Amino acid sequence: MRHRLVIEADGPFHDPERDAVRDAWLAAKGFRVLRFPNTEIQLKDWQVIGRILEVVGTPPLQP
Repeated sequence: MRHRLVIEADGPFHDPERDAVRDAWLAAKGFRVLRFPNTEIQLKDWQVIGRILEVVGTPPLQP
């Protein structure tokens, strides 16, 4: 099974409008996007890993 998963570590500087455009483009190509704030990755790494495994455990999206 092949997953088209994009995982983004979101830093303090980003453009929500630009993110939305990029996410829509990726979704149209069959990708899923998971975005985690850097602080969450550093402080709650096991929760982040759990979320990734949860998503990977679901069937991939069809492009």
